[in-house]
Amino acid sequence: MVTAEISSNHQSLQILKTLNWQDLDELIQRHKEPKLVLDDPIFMHALGTVIQSFCEMRKGYSLCSVMLGHNSNLIVASVDGKNFRYFYDLKYQKLSEEAQSLEACISTVDDLNRPRRFFCYRAQKIKITGNEIKHSNVFDVNEEVTGLFAAVLQHEIENQNFNFLPFYGVEVQIY
Repeated sequence: MVTAEISSNHQSLQILKTLNWQDLDELIQRHKEPKLVLDDPIFMHALGTVIQSFCEMRKGYSLCSVMLGHNSNLIVASVDGKNFRYFYDLKYQKLSEEAQSLEACISTVDDLNRPRRFFCYRAQKIKITGNEIKHSNVFDVNEEVTGLFAAVLQHEIENQNFNFLPFYGVEVQIY
């Protein structure tokens, strides 16, 4: 169970209560809406913990707020599905060639409620910049990441920008 301090702002609690899985078709219609600017570190951390809970429900490694109906640039991500980091306004720059990646998307599930899987291409090494939320504090991020974590972050940064895996990946069935 994830816990977080909640902002004293009653509106913040109401926002957290409205989060739920969004249909891609509905998200596409909202892609031109302006992003919400987050400036309350306590709310950002609370939002991150709620997103992490949704992610853990489907045994995922990452999830962004957009996929739950909150149009902001908040992402939770981990390399193992357990040790999550919370990012805000994260951007990436490719530092290596791309390689084929087999990815599951917990936001797009099949008829049996299993994450759909896709082949796509991801840079094996990226540089990330933006902010990280740790214990209700915001810190600058400027680091290089590789391998699985690089793929996970690219996936979620694409999602937060309304570029969803079903648009550029090739779906595969795994039994």
